Amino acid sequence: MNDFTLELVKDFLFVEQANKVQVGKSDFYIDLLFYQRGIQCLVSIRENHFRPQHLGQITFYLEALNAG
Repeated sequence: MNDFTLELVKDFLFVEQANKVQVGKSDFYIDLLFYQRGIQCLVSIRENHFRPQHLGQITFYLEALNAG
């Protein structure tokens, strides 16, 4: 399992923890933000247990990052 995990994350670069995203006049914070070199995209990770309502929040954060 360790080899699989290391292979999966080898192209990930840590960007920031509690990354601030400003939308309009409001500030939002992403738990963990990574950049995946292989597919050249940002990846947002929640530190807590995932719940369905978090998907909308993560999508919102990534759209805000792409707009900035």
